[in-house]
Amino acid sequence: MKQQIKSLFKKILPAKLRQTLRSIQHCPRNYRTRNFAALPTWLHYHVAKKVVPAKLLSRKYFHFTAVTSLQRYHANFGRYPDFTHPTLFSEKVLKCIHTTCQSSSLYPLLADKYRVRAYVRKLLGSEENLIPLIDDFASAQAFVDAYIANPDKYTNSVVKVNHGYAQNFFIGNQALNNLELETLKETLERWMQRPHTGSYERHYARITPHITEEKRLGNRETLIELQIPHA
Repeated sequence: MKQQIKSLFKKILPAKLRQTLRSIQHCPRNYRTRNFAALPTWLHYHVAKKVVPAKLLSRKYFHFTAVTSLQRYHANFGRYPDFTHPTLFSEKVLKCIHTTCQSSSLYPLLADKYRVRAYVRKLLGSEENLIPLIDDFASAQAFVDAYIANPDKYTNSVVKVNHGYAQNFFIGNQALNNLELETLKETLERWMQRPHTGSYERHYARITPHITEEKRLGNRETLIELQIPHA
């Protein structure tokens, strides 16, 4: 039976892929330095069980980033996390990343910088602690059209996408010229097309990209941050 399976794999898998799979089995650390995103999920899951303890992998929510994150955890702590009875904060976070984050609708909502506003408004009962929203757009072109129609409306504001990080454009008192507006449009289009699913946070893939225009808070040197614990 084992020989029949090997023969089948030899027929259906390219030689280069078979060589890669063999190298993983003989030297699991190679898994970290190669890109396996193109592998079929079922095959990827089978290979992953050869690399890290199978009990840590969820077949239902499996994604290839699970392997590298578990390997990094082992490299930092000298052991694999306990997902059966997690006690450390790092274990609980990692377990959520590889299970709940893949299925819960709450995680994409909380990570969505635009749609989370309604959640916070409902939670706190008001918009007092929300940054004033000037406008929102489903596309970069919609933003450009609105800006051309009324540039004064968007002075001293911040343009950002809802599913990324460090992707903010600050508009000051001066109106943007045609070249600056075209450059900003291209930047927004690039931001909206970029998926932020790295760092093993797969729930970002379930966020519909959106553009928000918020009031600029000023130039304070000390940031004021409001944190709301969520059980």
